Amino acid sequence: MEIKPPRDKFDLDAVAALVGVDGATLRPHQQAFDAELAAVLRGDDAVWKVSLLAGLLDYRAGAETVRAAERIAACPTAAERAEGADEAAWDFLARRRQPEKGF
Repeated sequence: MEIKPPRDKFDLDAVAALVGVDGATLRPHQQAFDAELAAVLRGDDAVWKVSLLAGLLDYRAGAETVRAAERIAACPTAAERAEGADEAAWDFLARRRQPEKGF
């Protein structure tokens, strides 16, 4: 099975392929996902950031992704605040610290 991160928020085939993938299968690809996800979180699309933070990221998120989420939570841009990305980042970081609640 080929594991690849979505190219953009419209790459529904890649997202569908990831549904149900267990940690053991995904772990070897973590660095690729970490770089791709962190790039999205550093980008300008606040809506996509909210989608990732609220619906996709979990305990498998890598260090670069977590740092990007921490930046959004601590110092959000106006667009990130307007779309709720800062709140989604806080929620993600809190969930990540409590694996028994959904992880």
